[in-house]
Amino acid sequence: GVYYPGRTWLSDFQLQEVDFSEQYVYAFHWAIAQFLPSTTNISPVHGLERLYAVLAVLLSFGVLSSFITGVTNTVNALRAVRVSSLTQEAKLRQFFVERKLPARLLKLCLNAYHEKAESASIFEQDVAILQTSPERLRAKVHEEMFKPVFMRQCWTSSAMKENSWLLINLCHLAITEQATEKSQDVFLTGTDCHGAVILTHGLMFYSDDYQMSSLSTGGPGRRRQNRSTDLGQQIQEGQWLCEISLFSQWWHRGQLSAQGAALYAFLDATKFVHLVAENGGFAYMFLRTFGILLTAYVEDLMSTEMESDIVEQESLRQLRDRAQHFMQISKVVTGELKRNGSF
Repeated sequence: GVYYPGRTWLSDFQLQEVDFSEQYVYAFHWAIAQFLPSTTNISPVHGLERLYAVLAVLLSFGVLSSFITGVTNTVNALRAVRVSSLTQEAKLRQFFVERKLPARLLKLCLNAYHEKAESASIFEQDVAILQTSPERLRAKVHEEMFKPVFMRQCWTSSAMKENSWLLINLCHLAITEQATEKSQDVFLTGTDCHGAVILTHGLMFYSDDYQMSSLSTGGPGRRRQNRSTDLGQQIQEGQWLCEISLFSQWWHRGQLSAQGAALYAFLDATKFVHLVAENGGFAYMFLRTFGILLTAYVEDLMSTEMESDIVEQESLRQLRDRAQHFMQISKVVTGELKRNGSF
């Protein structure tokens, strides 16, 4: 309206001589009135201004309709989630009432349900694109996810640093990602162990209290006296537990629980043994030697009633060094036998 040569809305409302800020407020009021059910005494006074007003109304109609539709859909989605949550809670309360279970236990179950809803994680099986991706791409994704798990552990890195085939197959076929919520148990004392647990994100607490679990499948020597109820340690990211189960039959000596939402990798013992044996070569011989040494070390701890699901890193490094030393001796002996024609 400032540069139009004829009559404009500025001249009609005597706004040509006022400050720019006041002109801006009038124009902003008119623009807001086009988007909302509001009134204004400003109106176009010639054809060009009226055309501009028509375009503004059409634009406001589209924007306002999209905004209202988006808000409505969001509210309905939130309402559906809320209804589903209330329905589950009502069923849980009815279950407890019908069986006359204590209210304290009901409160614990509700707290666990709410914590799980707040800390829900996205897993590979939840992503449809990954499920339909070619196997080679999924193997690459698994390698990037789990390679650090193996390379940060002293004995696995020594076995696999020159064997990419074994590393890729272990990442793709033998290890999986799992999650826990706050106070959820990963394993209990006395239960059978089927693989190693490696914390990848979050915090966990391992309690070495020697409590006998009713979930145990039995076996000699499993029922023992409690030593102490305050023994335990914080589990840090990257720490391994139960690696002895990869080389020998094992049952849990303690309890592992999450102190919040946590992610951990589970290395299946059966698949680990199968892939290592199938690979053969140096990695197989090294891991076989290391497994024998680790089993003997844990058996020594069991004789003093000091066994645990955790083996200290310093002990693992010493066992790794001994295994490497044995491998060097074996290589030298084999070379001598070959030169002497014994093979």
